Amino acid sequence: MTDIKLDILPQRSALPAGHTVELYALVRTQAPSRPDYQRDNRLPLNLSLVLDRSGSMGGKPLEEAKRCASYIVDQLDGRDRVSVITYDNTISTVVPTTPVVDKAALKRAIDAVRPGGTTALFGGWHEGAIQCRAGINGQNLSRVLLLSDGCANKGRRTVSEIVPYCAEMLEMGVSTSTYGLGRRFNEELMVEMANAGGGQSYYGESAEHLLDPFHEEISLISALCARQVKLTLKAPVGIRYALLNDYRYVGDDTWLLPELAYEGEAWALVKLSVPANFQEAHGGAHSEVLTAFLSYTNVEGDAPESSASTLALPRTHPAAWATLEEDQRVVGRMEEIRVSQLQLELRKAALRRDW
Repeated sequence: MTDIKLDILPQRSALPAGHTVELYALVRTQAPSRPDYQRDNRLPLNLSLVLDRSGSMGGKPLEEAKRCASYIVDQLDGRDRVSVITYDNTISTVVPTTPVVDKAALKRAIDAVRPGGTTALFGGWHEGAIQCRAGINGQNLSRVLLLSDGCANKGRRTVSEIVPYCAEMLEMGVSTSTYGLGRRFNEELMVEMANAGGGQSYYGESAEHLLDPFHEEISLISALCARQVKLTLKAPVGIRYALLNDYRYVGDDTWLLPELAYEGEAWALVKLSVPANFQEAHGGAHSEVLTAFLSYTNVEGDAPESSASTLALPRTHPAAWATLEEDQRVVGRMEEIRVSQLQLELRKAALRRDW
């Protein structure tokens, strides 16, 4: 497989000589095209379908969750493994991890699920992760798909109590995606579980609303070329920087990026503060202001040698600097981050009922 490309795009192509400046840089990772020998193949899947059958999911939400689970089963074949977990106040392993051989039997087991009592969300998710771990064979991709309204009222309940376990399972090779259903949907918990678990988060009022996301996710994880994608940033002494995306920080100036499918891209926006005396202290035609390192695990389970990219900018007269055009690719990502931050502020205000 061709290595993943890594580059850094600056907001402007120079630094204003003798002036302190704040600028943005876009760190991009670009996956290669899918090799010809793999075009008719896909990564085998090892999925755990976790269905919330608690009282809050009674009626239409549970029926829609069951329809979603049956739809997922229909997308699988003999290369794949699946388990089915249900939970209310108790956890039931309806189908232990097994090769997908008899789809009809799997769908009958799903159809037989009935609503119950309180909500042990963490326990249900955790059992799904355990089943996924049991199905890992070194060749497949393992993911828990949680179908729930996200309302937890038994056992671990809060974001701070549950999310670290999703991150821990991701390190062990089991990712998590969340699919929200129901009117009392707990968006914060479901989104944070998916973020920490390296998966996706969706919400829909019905199975129809989730069919496209299911198809999108199955297509994505079937075409993955890189997992455990980690970005490390380093800047010279004197330069301050901040990564603005909501990626999970894993220590040592390193963040966990989304998984990469063939021909896919992941990006990170970095805000840099470069003081005037930094430029004066570093002679030469260009000043190095940021270096990025990328590491990942490929589909064969290998960890290729880390790649690196360095951003070095020339100095120019401040008047000339002010006329430099901004890179629209960077500006576009700046706007995306701004909108995302506004949405987060709105969600927090709504939770406080600060209308």
